[in-house]
Amino acid sequence: MTFSLSLRAWRLALLCMSLPVFFGGASALAQSASGPVEVQRPDNSVSHPYGKKWRCASGFQEETPGECAKVDLPANAFLNGRDFGSGWTCSHGYSAVEGACEPIKIPENAYLSSSGQSWSCNRGFRKQSEDCVLIRVPENGYLTDTTYGRGWACERGYQPDNGACVEVRVPENGFLSDSRSGRGWECARGYEARGNRCDKLDVPENAHLAFGGDYWVCNEPYEADGQACVLKAGQD
Repeated sequence: MTFSLSLRAWRLALLCMSLPVFFGGASALAQSASGPVEVQRPDNSVSHPYGKKWRCASGFQEETPGECAKVDLPANAFLNGRDFGSGWTCSHGYSAVEGACEPIKIPENAYLSSSGQSWSCNRGFRKQSEDCVLIRVPENGYLTDTTYGRGWACERGYQPDNGACVEVRVPENGFLSDSRSGRGWECARGYEARGNRCDKLDVPENAHLAFGGDYWVCNEPYEADGQACVLKAGQD
């Protein structure tokens, strides 16, 4: 009885070991019979792991769906490897004009930009149409590095006025400000601007100058009532 059970268990184990070999062999046989799925690629294309599994080779583009046409490369250009657009870029110092690469015409007082695709004016000149014109800096002014606006600014203590730099007239009890807009001056602490002068602030009793120094606030527990500070209601 014991021997019979052992023999049966041995046969069952042998059967289990043979099943993977059988099914694996059947799978391999089926794959061999059907063969791998082959991706149909057009001429002048290479395999690609994404999308339709192919892309046009270097120097070719898919102009018509499923076809790779040769990129028409003009003189003074190089292939850029892009699947869109013309597929080429003009060489340094040339720009694309109607499918060709023409030399960039650099006007007087200009230089070729670092990209090689355009030009910029020298410092002290500004672009005007296709030329570089001189920036006329007035007396008491200096050139700026901005490519917009006047191209110049006034020295500290001067303000632009109709193409010139005029002196800022600072009233008594005032000082030059660092702002390039407005009056160009501010009143000292304890004074307020009225027209073109700085008038002393009249600080009422029970008040003090605010942080900015150009107005006052009431002390606690007082509140403003016109030009005076009075006790708040219920504080008598």
